[in-house]
Amino acid sequence: MSKKTFLFPLLIIISTLICYANVINAPFIWDDEIMVVANPFIRNLANIPKIFTSSAFGHTLSAGKFYRPFQILSFAFDYHFWGLNPMGFHITSIILHIINCLLLFYLLIKLKFSKLFSYIVTQVFAIHPIHIEAVTYISGRGDLLYLTFSLLCFICFIIGSEKKSIIQHILASLLLIIAIISKENSVSLPVIILLYVFLFQKRNSINKSQIYSLISLNLISFCYAMYRVLPLSNNNTTLSLIADSSFWERLITIPHIFITYIRLVFLPVFLHMEYHFVEKSLFSPYILIGIPFLAIFFYLLINKTAPKKQALFFALWFIIGLSPVLNIAAPLASTVREHWLYLPSIGLFILLAKTISQSINKIMLKTRLSSHKISKLKLILFIISILYLSTCTIIRNKDWQEPLKLYEHDLFLEPRSFLLHNNRGVEHFRLNNMIKAKESFKMAVQVSPRQSYGIAHNNLGVIYQNEDNIELAKTHFLKSIECNNYELAYTNLANIFIKENKLEDAISHLEAGNKIHPNDIRILYKLGLLYYYTKQPKKSKALLTKLNSLHPNYNNVSEILRKLF
Repeated sequence: MSKKTFLFPLLIIISTLICYANVINAPFIWDDEIMVVANPFIRNLANIPKIFTSSAFGHTLSAGKFYRPFQILSFAFDYHFWGLNPMGFHITSIILHIINCLLLFYLLIKLKFSKLFSYIVTQVFAIHPIHIEAVTYISGRGDLLYLTFSLLCFICFIIGSEKKSIIQHILASLLLIIAIISKENSVSLPVIILLYVFLFQKRNSINKSQIYSLISLNLISFCYAMYRVLPLSNNNTTLSLIADSSFWERLITIPHIFITYIRLVFLPVFLHMEYHFVEKSLFSPYILIGIPFLAIFFYLLINKTAPKKQALFFALWFIIGLSPVLNIAAPLASTVREHWLYLPSIGLFILLAKTISQSINKIMLKTRLSSHKISKLKLILFIISILYLSTCTIIRNKDWQEPLKLYEHDLFLEPRSFLLHNNRGVEHFRLNNMIKAKESFKMAVQVSPRQSYGIAHNNLGVIYQNEDNIELAKTHFLKSIECNNYELAYTNLANIFIKENKLEDAISHLEAGNKIHPNDIRILYKLGLLYYYTKQPKKSKALLTKLNSLHPNYNNVSEILRKLF
């Protein structure tokens, strides 16, 4: 085995660790506080069956909810070893990213690329700053996991095709299922694999096991897509600028989306967590100029890169990989997010690497430069690119060390993000800066579509409650429930009714909240105690016992159970 076999993976591992070393001690942020910190399922491995029967955010499972049990399961194992120390969660995410890089390196070799070319592409993938949200953001774990199982699926399919192994093809189908329930973006993978067979394999060499495997993979993907997409397209409750637009507007926004993603690959600066934009007219520059630009861009990449079939395949890898997040059938929480490039970027990286390499070789032929000088030119260009990308990643990762700094930075670049406004308000609230917190929550409500961001309404209600403006607090808590059925709003409203000695109203609202959020620990705790004080001991014991199984010793609930019952 050559030294390069060990050297290339080692370089990938070292460079990745260098780029992400400064986020090891970064705190939990944004959805981490829901999916990790406040998630009762991860605190007890006995809750694993509940992880597989609930949505990613702990809600009752339904077709329209995010279902990512392997992501939550990974958090449960992290919690088992690290508790709520974010360092352990970050270490796991970085290790998973490294595993994905090594799997990508191996897959490229299986796709008949040289080890050097495979290393170059993988090295760029490992350190490119567009992947920060997948690696640094703990809640981005779903991206890491779905790519792990997607790459394993593709590798198993190739090995199964080479060896004509039914077992490998069955394993590929199982890995696809795990990838999909790690994150639904992987539904595009079977189409990529189908194109691989169609473009690179001779028709008379395709065997029955391959055909059955392709049918199985695409059927799994199609069925899951229909299960998720149809309910969302008929009754989409997503709140965002793109979700609030018409189908036609979403359709003509696609060129803008592709141009944004291509720009992020070439020029990964001014990065931020959410991109909100919608095209309203066919006379938009992104239509008039964008469509010809995209046509010329892909035409040049495909037609100037040999072999053309290979170039076409990786161009389609990029396009198909992005298809689940183009906001066509089921609009998402924002128009563009950087971590949605985690799988699609591979196709574009490969295509660009081949194009650049072949362009330099053509320059060599025209200028009659020696192969030694051309190799030196390629090396210099590669080193400059790696240093530039590494620097961008390390600098961007610094933002993640301080939540308020991150939100302020990203809001400057995307002031239309009501989520970022709300998150900034939460940080100001924690710093006891109520004036800025109030301003941020108001802005979150104001810029949200139809001013219906329920979480911000709830947070405004807390501010008004602290100001003893109880009626206005009630109004915002009720608005929060009306807009989003937000869990905390039920508890906060119940607390007001308890202070007003309106226990029946408090119980009524908590019961309504419990029907929608049967595993919310605050609702279970408050409602369980209210049942006891209103002489409903059976109901009280049932809820508090359930709470204790989900979250042992939450507010000393086990001691309360022992004393009361």
